[in-house]
Amino acid sequence: MLNVDTFIVLFCLSILIYASQSDIRKRSVSNIPWLTMIAVGIGLLILRVVTSSTYVLGQAALSLVLTLAVSYLFFRIGLFCAADAKCLISVAVLFPTSPSLVILSHRFPLFSPVLPEVFPFALSTLMNAALLSMVVPLFLGFRNLLHLGFGGFWQQLGMAFTSYQMPIAQLTTRKQVRLIYPCPDKDGKLRIALAFGGVEINDEMIKQLESYQKAGKLGNEVWVTPELPFIAFITVGFIVALLVGNLVFAVAIRG
Repeated sequence: MLNVDTFIVLFCLSILIYASQSDIRKRSVSNIPWLTMIAVGIGLLILRVVTSSTYVLGQAALSLVLTLAVSYLFFRIGLFCAADAKCLISVAVLFPTSPSLVILSHRFPLFSPVLPEVFPFALSTLMNAALLSMVVPLFLGFRNLLHLGFGGFWQQLGMAFTSYQMPIAQLTTRKQVRLIYPCPDKDGKLRIALAFGGVEINDEMIKQLESYQKAGKLGNEVWVTPELPFIAFITVGFIVALLVGNLVFAVAIRG
């Protein structure tokens, strides 16, 4: 028989999959999925308080505060977009404690390292997502090594794992990338974008880059970084947290 946690997990997973598809296609997600998750989470929290104990209310508050703090920090320094932060906060509201699943007489997660009881499930999901997303810089590094050769790769080591080269002529047709180098500033000087994730590429910037190219100040290519559909990684991290546990703690303990 399926327990309550299983139905909540299926509900959450269906919304995360929908949001992932939107993030992959458009790199944006409406607020409706998050508002739905939060509304259901608040309703379930009230039900738990009424039927069990007010202790769960304290767990929910601590989980939400910790997740809010981490999400806001990541958003402010540019590691998150608003939708990523809203997604994690919604997971924190829906799961004030880590869910326990029993499927075909098997209890999940399979690996349960000793974590503080108050450690938010949403942060375990985030840690898994962050670890899984490391495949992207590894892929970019391998791609740049093949494209540039060892000498060129070593010279561009600072950007080799976060970005790749793209012809200026293709900037008008390529979406879901941001400019890393060279970025024209207000004085017309070229610089590396120091902010996480580069800068937005618009028509004005493309025209400016083309003018530099015609003047011989630029070559044919610039460095761009892909906009990651991080909600898709959060979704996979959520599944891993359910079935396996916190990968970061698991690797640290077994290492």
